[in-house]
Amino acid sequence: MSRRFNVRLGFACGFVAAVLGASPGHAAPASGEAERDPTQTRFVDLTAGGGSQPSAAAAASNSSGTGFVDLTSGAAPVPMQDPTAESDGTPPTMFVDLTTGAPPVVEETDRYEEADHDRITITADRANDPYEEANRGRFRTHVALHRYAIDPVERTYFAIVPEPARMGVHNFLTNLETPSVLANDVLQGEADRAGNTLSRFVVNSTLGIFGIFDVAGNAGIPYRDDDFGATLATYGVGDYPYLLVPVIGPSNPRDLTGKLVDFFLNPIRYLALPGGFVTSLGHAGLHELDKRSEDSGELDMLARTAPDAYAAERSEARARRRAELDGTPPGP
Repeated sequence: MSRRFNVRLGFACGFVAAVLGASPGHAAPASGEAERDPTQTRFVDLTAGGGSQPSAAAAASNSSGTGFVDLTSGAAPVPMQDPTAESDGTPPTMFVDLTTGAPPVVEETDRYEEADHDRITITADRANDPYEEANRGRFRTHVALHRYAIDPVERTYFAIVPEPARMGVHNFLTNLETPSVLANDVLQGEADRAGNTLSRFVVNSTLGIFGIFDVAGNAGIPYRDDDFGATLATYGVGDYPYLLVPVIGPSNPRDLTGKLVDFFLNPIRYLALPGGFVTSLGHAGLHELDKRSEDSGELDMLARTAPDAYAAERSEARARRRAELDGTPPGP
């Protein structure tokens, strides 16, 4: 009897153990399922609205579970390399090209050597405008001078002096510039242009009464302005770096040098007129007033309406100068 009781007891215990083993509350871990680390990093793709589960790439990450999310392209999280591996202690430099808006380009050989990689070098227009910060400061002065001094004088001149008189002043001043233009035509080796310039000067200085009337232009002899800055450009001198000079406006060392040389090439500089140097300055001022009168207020309007007036003025000035050097009308 005792033996029969032991068999029955063993059978009952085996049955109870089988029932408890099948209970959901006591299920064994599935085959191949690893125990989760409560401190594991969770990856979220903020650009695509993805879930918080690690991607396949993140699953292959190093033991730290750290990765980064590319917010510019919406790409899946990419595991970072071990920040302590092969580090020389210098954080990598990331270059951002602000002219194209492109995201940073990371070469295959680049490594995230340290967690601190926030040092960024801005490469906006440094190639041609390395003094942008100082230029922007002078640009504010340039705009203020035009708004409160130069533009009012130009508008007054435009309102008081009749158009025929303004045209006569323009023709006269243009004719006075002819010797300087002729010298630059010769220096550039432009024989045809030099011939037209000389013909215009002879015709307008005689039949045009010292150039007040553009008889040569009415006769079909074309006119093209020229300066020593253009001559230097012909010999390969570039317009680097960009400079903003109050009153004068956008320029560069090449064109500023050209203005100085043209000043001494101008024959009125050597004429024995009453006032001497004062007369020369008066002529220069009147010449600038004549050139700017039709553009009065444009800079002020640009400063009031453009999101970045400095960049817009820089772009327009370069386009105008290229058109002058090419002998083509500037674009819209």
